[in-house]
Amino acid sequence: MKNFKMITHEELRAKIDEKAKFVLLETTPAEEFEVGHLPGAKNLPIGDIEGRASDLIPSKDSKVVVYGTGTDSDVSAKAAKKLASMGYTKVHRFPGGKAEWNAVTTPELVV
Repeated sequence: MKNFKMITHEELRAKIDEKAKFVLLETTPAEEFEVGHLPGAKNLPIGDIEGRASDLIPSKDSKVVVYGTGTDSDVSAKAAKKLASMGYTKVHRFPGGKAEWNAVTTPELVV
């Protein structure tokens, strides 16, 4: 059972454009994050979630959006499930990840 919601590209774009209060987390390894990431994103690789989530997410009821490389990877789904199992109550997943973001959005990734 999943304990998180999906978010579309359009919904995420609106959150970023409106400077909405939420935490955007990329679940890729640091090396991939450094190559480029979505505007305002923080890096939280899947293996670091238990140790670093509380450092990056202000509270258990903070709005959180996780994403990865794209639909060909399920890492962001695993991250969303993990965060939900740790008690984070407002977790969303952007399944299209960087691949969809780059295909639809200009400007592209932030380096």
